[in-house]
Amino acid sequence: MQKKEVQVGWKEGINGQVAPKITHVAGRYSSLICVQTGTKKINAKSLMGVMSLAAKNGEHLLLTADGADASEAIAAVAKMIENR
Repeated sequence: MQKKEVQVGWKEGINGQVAPKITHVAGRYSSLICVQTGTKKINAKSLMGVMSLAAKNGEHLLLTADGADASEAIAAVAKMIENR
């Protein structure tokens, strides 16, 4: 299992325009990718889950990925959340 802490880099946070971009990237990988904030943990491939995070700019999130392509998946999702 891979883990990485990331910081939301989108000025507007993770909203209805950003969430589909994150789920699209996560959907490219076979690994289970989860995003956690506080006690809430969601599947990064779930649009409603990602939107329910309502993460604000600068907020820290924990990414976890488990599967054959976990390191590639976590790097790609982290890059999208950090807006790099």
